[in-house]
Amino acid sequence: MDNFDLRKYLTEGKLLKENVDFPELEDEFEGAMDAMVVEPKVYLQDIINASPEEIVSDDYYEVMNAVEQGVYSEDEAVKLAKAWAKEKLSILAEAKQLKENRYDIEDPNSPLGQLNDNDQDVAILNSMTKKHGLDIVLMWLSSGEYGELGSAYFDDEGNLMEKK
Repeated sequence: MDNFDLRKYLTEGKLLKENVDFPELEDEFEGAMDAMVVEPKVYLQDIINASPEEIVSDDYYEVMNAVEQGVYSEDEAVKLAKAWAKEKLSILAEAKQLKENRYDIEDPNSPLGQLNDNDQDVAILNSMTKKHGLDIVLMWLSSGEYGELGSAYFDDEGNLMEKK
């Protein structure tokens, strides 16, 4: 690791394929989010669109300090900041996509789609709903109080049975 060249590493774009570690900008980001100054997506896009001068200015105080202290050169800080912001923006977009697809019954990869495609689970829920009523089953599911898991089971017809 003695021959590591950060400049070459940055220019080759390898940081975009790995976890970009830039604690100074992470601190700036967390501070902005705590202060609720701007939405995360807007903040990150502003970094991507910022000029090199803006990134190493007091707009991003922690980054400016790191450059002044010699932790990064100005070029390194700018490239790292933009790579960090792009990665963070990509992570936010992926999280939003996962959240949006969570309840898509037509998507076989979504949790709801997987539940709907599981015939045994569907039969159990249908049996419970038929026996107890939809309102009772919904109340029970939303309560989180399912009893002792080891003491009950469903028979072949979907009836809830108690182990004796």
